[in-house]
Amino acid sequence: MQRRRWLVLLVTGATSGCLRLTETGSGQGGTEAGGNGAETDDGGLEIRYADEGGTLRTAVENDGIASTGNPRERRDMYVVEIVLTTAAAERLVDALREVGAFQAPSDHPIFIYFSGREVQSFQLSRDLIGAMREGGFQQDPVFNIQLEDRSFAQAISDSQ
Repeated sequence: MQRRRWLVLLVTGATSGCLRLTETGSGQGGTEAGGNGAETDDGGLEIRYADEGGTLRTAVENDGIASTGNPRERRDMYVVEIVLTTAAAERLVDALREVGAFQAPSDHPIFIYFSGREVQSFQLSRDLIGAMREGGFQQDPVFNIQLEDRSFAQAISDSQ
């Protein structure tokens, strides 16, 4: 069975409009983003989402990352595969469903952080929402992120 891979593209303007983003800890059992919203330097990957009020919540912490792939070059970019654990994928889907991200994806962007630094942000696509609703994403919880800097892509890959 061929694995589905969700290519996470940087979406400029994902936080435009009236969405006001703030950082805080997770209401879904995640950790705080640096305690007071400050960036941390723990070397880990995190997946955050914007809740109803625009507050960033951590849905997946570093221990929810099963593996990362080696960077692959694609059109002047470097693609790194991120595989979540099944439990982390379920937490992410539950959190997104609870805040209404499936109905209003532009109001609830997703953010990938590495060592406290935002690496990528994106809006859920219709295909990804469908896979999350139907359980396909939870069975094959893979994201692909694109980065311009090879050494940074390698650092993310080496973190797991």
